[in-house]
Amino acid sequence: MPKQKAVLGGLLAVAVLALLGGTTAGPARTAAGTTYTVTVSSTTDGTTESTIGANEGCARFDVNDLVDAGFTNYRIYAGMSRLEPQDDDGVFGSPSIAQIESGGPSTIDWTQWNTEFTRPDGYFWTGCSPTPSVQVSLQSMLSALKANNIKPIIVLRPVDNNGAPSWASQLNPPTTAAAQNEWWEFVYAWVYYADVTLGLGIDDWEVHNEPDNSSQGWGGTEQDYLNFTRLTADAIHYVYSHYLPGRTPNVYAPVSTHANNWISDSLNANDDVIDVVDWHRYGPPLAEAQEIQGWITQYNADGIHEPLMLSEWGSYRGSYGLNDGMNYAGYLLDHDTDGGRVNESSVFPMYDWTSQMTGLVHGDGTRAVAYYAFRLMNRGINGSKTQYAISTNIPSTVSARAFSAKDAAGTVWTEVLNSGAQNLTFTVDLSALGKTTGTVTFHQYSSSQLDTVTGTGTLSGGKVTFTVPAHSIVQVQA
Repeated sequence: MPKQKAVLGGLLAVAVLALLGGTTAGPARTAAGTTYTVTVSSTTDGTTESTIGANEGCARFDVNDLVDAGFTNYRIYAGMSRLEPQDDDGVFGSPSIAQIESGGPSTIDWTQWNTEFTRPDGYFWTGCSPTPSVQVSLQSMLSALKANNIKPIIVLRPVDNNGAPSWASQLNPPTTAAAQNEWWEFVYAWVYYADVTLGLGIDDWEVHNEPDNSSQGWGGTEQDYLNFTRLTADAIHYVYSHYLPGRTPNVYAPVSTHANNWISDSLNANDDVIDVVDWHRYGPPLAEAQEIQGWITQYNADGIHEPLMLSEWGSYRGSYGLNDGMNYAGYLLDHDTDGGRVNESSVFPMYDWTSQMTGLVHGDGTRAVAYYAFRLMNRGINGSKTQYAISTNIPSTVSARAFSAKDAAGTVWTEVLNSGAQNLTFTVDLSALGKTTGTVTFHQYSSSQLDTVTGTGTLSGGKVTFTVPAHSIVQVQA
């Protein structure tokens, strides 16, 4: 979000901007010398995403990367392959749900749970290539997230995308009483050990991962999944009601690959147990988000309009270059569009899984270029900021858009995205928000400025004029 000193006009001001680095008001102008206006009104337009975060990756974990990027949730795959690679008591179907409810936590042998939570090679269960040089335990990861107020979102599934663990195939899906006992015990034990024994404060639980995509491990039908959702939610709520007074869990479902019938059918059958509607979209999100929001309204037996979670988006092909960052910044603005709002999201992935499936940060800590686009955008929109309606004179032939929101401290953040090949000049008007005088700070994301401060400008009558270089984002902090 860069900007040199913004000036309201005059050759001297242009020269000053040029000296302050990067872009100047002169070059920013089109051939016709057009200055586009962005007028921020005092009319509120909802709130921005409550939390923007990332999916885990096996090559690395350093909570400081998440903090620096401004991410506030972290999605973790932690089914049976990670925490119960062998049946914890060696007797399939034991203990039963009734025995656990009667005997409580003493009915479970916690030895294996302690082992799997604390084992230093926390990614033993997945094919990580290359093998990370620095390993991390699941418990230390979750503890670091808690200490930094980053919300873990836990993916629960019996069998993963590698077909592991093999012993769990007999409860995939859990259609027999013995299989249901095993799954209910697993979920009960996960929640109890993490939240009661360790006090990790985890409240967000996903029911499987892409059950509509058989390559992700689900071995049952859609109807089996609907039953599975209720069984999972029952175990979660049992722990909360008996051991976590005053706490409320959030059950996410159906975690589908697209806006499809798995979502509408889940809402129709399980609206009373689904707290967050969850889906994946690798591509423009708005049309699918609008369709799902319509289903949430249509299938609303419990009278609650559940929030919408986009728990995988971005790229699983390592596409995190400069233009990818611009593209994903635009998607983030789509998330805050009326009628198709995304209330929570997690980019995939934060770290590398393989040399082909790379993330925003690599195993050695090197950051992909697009990382800085997310950092800039998170600063301005993450965290339920007050969004304002804006008006512009940007024609449809110009690849630019703008957005403005205010945080709880009163700072107004305005982003101008220029995806075109020409430098552009903009005047932002903040006078309706009472920002009539004072200094603004410019941050820029471009090929030469990776989320750096490029200067300051002065508001005059609430207005400030500045250049947005081609293929860049400028953020105005007032």
